[in-house]
Amino acid sequence: MNINLHSVVIGVRFEPMFQLADDAGQIFDKILKSKKSFSRDIFSRVQYNGLERILHEDEKEEIINYIKVNPDNIILSLRAEQGKSVTEMVNDIKNKFEEVIVHDIINTYQPSINRIGFVFTFNISEDKLDAFKKKYFAPGVDVAEFRFSRSTGVLKGATYKDGSDYINRIFALSKQGKEKRISFDFQEYFIPLRPNWIDCQPKQFFEAAIAEVQKEILSL
Repeated sequence: MNINLHSVVIGVRFEPMFQLADDAGQIFDKILKSKKSFSRDIFSRVQYNGLERILHEDEKEEIINYIKVNPDNIILSLRAEQGKSVTEMVNDIKNKFEEVIVHDIINTYQPSINRIGFVFTFNISEDKLDAFKKKYFAPGVDVAEFRFSRSTGVLKGATYKDGSDYINRIFALSKQGKEKRISFDFQEYFIPLRPNWIDCQPKQFFEAAIAEVQKEILSL
């Protein structure tokens, strides 16, 4: 093993909209009935945690496949499929998110969006992990687990020139049994809030996220 994709997550944060918790059952039914959606074998359980609703797989050890809805977040998480490349898996979740989550939820409820996040998690070998550590840590520093972030200005071509948008990148290392996992969370914050999905310039965001994970992780 060198670097193997474990899972991918796309999430949108917005101003609180409590109606989503009330409508979650109807939303999940619509998602599961959609021809562009997901197999019921992937999402077969519903869990309620306060105002949070989770449609997830029937998995006891580690739940990876899920759709999470609460008053200020919508999150889609998918396990990497064997035989699919990183590019194929990323395109798959991106297309499903836009065709189903955006179409059935975001465009219907029109929340004011303040952040989009794209999280890539990889199982990583020791030599590749050492190569990553050399980029960001001083020589000789023994780092067993870490979490740190780097922020920069807006993406090139942003249309809200008078805003204060910014990009945040979060790196984290964790251990799952004998495996070590590194995650890369690429986030764009919108200031002012965006009134709809198109104003977030999602195509530009997804292209930037894929380019960044190639540079930061896959090129090690």
